[in-house]
Amino acid sequence: EMDAPAASEVVLVPLYGSSAGSAEEVNVALNALNEARQVLRTVDAYLLGTTAWERAARKGVTNEVSIEELGEFQSQQVLPWTPVEIQALQVVIASIKGQLMRLPNLQFPNRIVCAKTTGLEEGGAAYCRGAHGIFLPVGMVGDLSLETQKEPLETLIVHELWHILSRQMSAQKLSAVYGVIGFEPMGHHLVYPPRLAPLKISNPDSVYIAHVLPISRDKGLVPILLATSNTYEPGSTFFEYLALMFAVLVRTSPPSVAPPLATSTSTSASTATTDSPTTTTTTTTNVNSSPPPLMVRKPSIPSVIL
Repeated sequence: EMDAPAASEVVLVPLYGSSAGSAEEVNVALNALNEARQVLRTVDAYLLGTTAWERAARKGVTNEVSIEELGEFQSQQVLPWTPVEIQALQVVIASIKGQLMRLPNLQFPNRIVCAKTTGLEEGGAAYCRGAHGIFLPVGMVGDLSLETQKEPLETLIVHELWHILSRQMSAQKLSAVYGVIGFEPMGHHLVYPPRLAPLKISNPDSVYIAHVLPISRDKGLVPILLATSNTYEPGSTFFEYLALMFAVLVRTSPPSVAPPLATSTSTSASTATTDSPTTTTTTTTNVNSSPPPLMVRKPSIPSVIL
């Protein structure tokens, strides 16, 4: 039986090792509180992509919230794991390791930070941030003194580990994975049209949308998250406003080579800085001789509401 560590002690739990083809052992760091908080306050692609509406909604206020203020608020939600929780996590991670070690050459970062939070920063959801941060809200962790809670926690951590792993992949390898379920690369990141951009809800697990599901020669679908209202009511969470939709993308020119992802007839400065580091293009612009771009056919009315 494992000895219970002190509540504030950083604990490294082996996740993946050299015998499976990894150059170095991969560890999960528990109770690395300062490191976890720094991940959340770092101004990264996720924070830069948030809209004014969702920053206020995530903080639970009606006044304007800056990018830096949101990051600081989120960092303040990190909590220490208790000794009982750490013991349970050691068992869960050991079980995951047993499965991962059967898969050679997985390219994880050498250190993955796994932190518990209040859940206030992301509407009670689990998520990843940066290249190596996994954040689990107390409401989803549950009571880890119960054996029945370990299986759902293992499933949750495996889900988040996929996002960590995918961030280490080359664009070609990631596209090959998406290809298994029928998605194709679009060439660059989705840029929301001006009418949709203020209602966009960012997903820390998937900061960019760069793959499309073809439904015909000239059309494809992409899943997007939108707010159902541009007015936030205090006391609610942004998940109460969230709608998962599919937007229809339409090619703006005959398919000749391969499309860059431009999704509006023109790209304003606000959309360019929100979603794509490279897109100040129009729909008729081809990038690097790639395929013709796709555009949102009816920006204000996505085709399918799930």
